[in-house]
Amino acid sequence: MKLQTILIGAVVSAMAVSCGRMPTKPDAGCVGITCPIGGGGIGAGGGTTGGGTTGGGTTGGGGGGTTGGGTTGGGTTGGGTTGGGTTGGGTTGGGTGGGTTGGGTGGGGMPSTIAAARAATFPAEVNLTGLVVTAISFAGVSMSTGADCTGTTVKGVNASFWVADPANPQQGIWVSKFRCDGAIDADPMYFPVPGDVVDIRGIVGFDSQFNDRTAFRVVVQSEFNYLPSSMRPAMCETGSSPACRPLLITRTGNMVPPPPINVPQNFGMAGALKAEPAYAGARIKIMGTVAAGDIYPMALKRISAVPNDDRYYGWQTDTGVLVNDFRTFNNARLEDGGQSRCDVRFVILDGGMLSFPNGIVGVWDSYAHASCQDGGTDSQCFKNRALVPGMIDAGLAYTNVLYPTDCADLMP
Repeated sequence: MKLQTILIGAVVSAMAVSCGRMPTKPDAGCVGITCPIGGGGIGAGGGTTGGGTTGGGTTGGGGGGTTGGGTTGGGTTGGGTTGGGTTGGGTTGGGTGGGTTGGGTGGGGMPSTIAAARAATFPAEVNLTGLVVTAISFAGVSMSTGADCTGTTVKGVNASFWVADPANPQQGIWVSKFRCDGAIDADPMYFPVPGDVVDIRGIVGFDSQFNDRTAFRVVVQSEFNYLPSSMRPAMCETGSSPACRPLLITRTGNMVPPPPINVPQNFGMAGALKAEPAYAGARIKIMGTVAAGDIYPMALKRISAVPNDDRYYGWQTDTGVLVNDFRTFNNARLEDGGQSRCDVRFVILDGGMLSFPNGIVGVWDSYAHASCQDGGTDSQCFKNRALVPGMIDAGLAYTNVLYPTDCADLMP
């Protein structure tokens, strides 16, 4: 069996190997996990001015390509009018709450806690204060060929990341930042780092139903994707015409991020649809020895017209938990420019057996697969409405999975 230098702390055929990162210089200006191989630009990626780093992902990558290429992958032509708007951006759903400090079935004012934001009627404006960045989904300096962000000479940063209440880290939520968010009122060059303490003002709702991997996820972002396409300005900013409420992120300090929440070995309800919703958006640690089980889970299979398509966006533990590998498949690029070398599926396909004696860590959040309408595999294609392959759900068709964000999460 050929051993890779991957999977720190994991037991590989009863032999531990080490995990390293290749200090490979990324594409110029592209420093995120989903740096593209090609594609993107205006119209094919996200946003109205090009979006994304250069608009794409890894053409399907280990974990489902990018977040769609652009703000959160939609824009005007890839998820666009019906994708990031009223249908997929979430005008239905949410609770009935409100209030300034949380949930309930009444109350006025703008939600100021994650619990209140999740309980609001979507889409809703929120003003969340004192949160800590717990994990990064994607972060990269924009490579857009479009105009500089309004009032600046910079292209901005595209990013998506998770934040939590440091006093109650089980309360977490995903944030999606388009490159020019904050150009007028905040810093478009804000680059998230775990441990950042931030205040966030934006709109909470569901991510577009046409965004691969993140469709139907509860997200805080600008108002752009919730507006009908005919009403969308070039970008959201205070005083834009037509009106579009921006996403404003203000970094107020830094702290040691809270440790992951310990959950039992039987966490995940054996892979049941939408399992453990109380932990959505939280960084968790599944305790005890965790073994890699099925490396062909139907729920993580890529759907395409490619004959015998063998792409799977992750694997399943022996207890049924789905693990998405979009940040840990081989050659996944990380924010420091290194490349991931902890591809569980690769090791097992190479004849190995894997177990993780100290458990595994990751963010517990939603997953849905939006396949290409033309049956292809290009991450910039026009997408079908997302679903979870092999799982039937007529409503918001997603399930919850674990997202390790780097090799260290597989050796806690």
